[in-house]
Amino acid sequence: MSVFYITLIITFILAFLARIMKQKNNKISNVFVFFIIILLVIVAGNQTNIGDTPQYMTIYRKLVVNPASVDLNYDGGFTFFMIILTKISKDPQILIIISAIIINLINIKMFLKYESLLEIQLFLYIASGYYIVTMNGIRQCMVAAVFLYSTKYIEQGKFFKYCVITLILSMFHQSAFIMIPVYFILRCKPWSKLTFAIIGASIVTVLSINKFLPLLFEILKGTNYSHYETYISVGNGGANFMRIVIAAVPVVLAYIKRDVLAEKWKSSGIFVNAALLNIVFFIFSTVNWIFARFNIYFQMYTFILLAYLIKECFSKKEKRLLYFSCIVFYFIVFWYEYDKLMNLQYVWNSNWFNIFCN
Repeated sequence: MSVFYITLIITFILAFLARIMKQKNNKISNVFVFFIIILLVIVAGNQTNIGDTPQYMTIYRKLVVNPASVDLNYDGGFTFFMIILTKISKDPQILIIISAIIINLINIKMFLKYESLLEIQLFLYIASGYYIVTMNGIRQCMVAAVFLYSTKYIEQGKFFKYCVITLILSMFHQSAFIMIPVYFILRCKPWSKLTFAIIGASIVTVLSINKFLPLLFEILKGTNYSHYETYISVGNGGANFMRIVIAAVPVVLAYIKRDVLAEKWKSSGIFVNAALLNIVFFIFSTVNWIFARFNIYFQMYTFILLAYLIKECFSKKEKRLLYFSCIVFYFIVFWYEYDKLMNLQYVWNSNWFNIFCN
């Protein structure tokens, strides 16, 4: 875990300096941001053991030996992406590195686009565990990053362009199709009847989960994710209730300051609704962890929203309290979940510089 603690501290300091220097010298600020991206990519791109990484590397090795050995019907877009990379290097580490570049470059770019408190955005990104998740669900996190980048189409109401992107991304991860109805939900006015109806329906569904599971299994049948029926049926455990509490923080603050937020930030409704959907899927994930996979699409919105709320919607005294409370509590959760409970280990690829020689 030491590598993640070091990354958390260094990126926080660099982001703080980048924000302060931006007012005086934008070029120096960009240098700090550049080093943040480099550090995030090096750490994420050189790990070999987190989550699904070993499986991705195994598939990559199979493609190197025989491209026909992998089923192109299984999220063929990502398979094609790997085939292209095999032409550059036979070492599967290149897949992890390039994926880390794409994910972190887009995510940091979006932090900068909606910048308020860059250091808080980055702190939440790492301390929430999302950064570690990008090393686990690589495909879905790549798709989520592109969806976040496509927020401009939601803001502009360009559904056709958004649909085209969704169709392309579905070739990388079929769960991307869920973002089509999400488009309309995100464009709704926050705190409307629909908002509370969605939350209420999710709670009722969870309480009556045994009645809804057969319908879910029927939907999954025949897809690349039909095997999830086994995971859900055997009951692999759900997400910690604390996750719901954490997810509720930006939503509660946004509700308290809803008038100020709407006045200062025209696009805030998209981020508030995304944060609400984040809670909905965390509620579902208390039944089984597999539902938390959908949170990958919404968590980045919550980091941007919370940082904006702290900076723009509260008094100086309140801002200071929220700023440091955010750091303290998120760090405690990060330590408890990933260090104490999971005892997460980081295995570094010592042959990094030989990748392009293979």
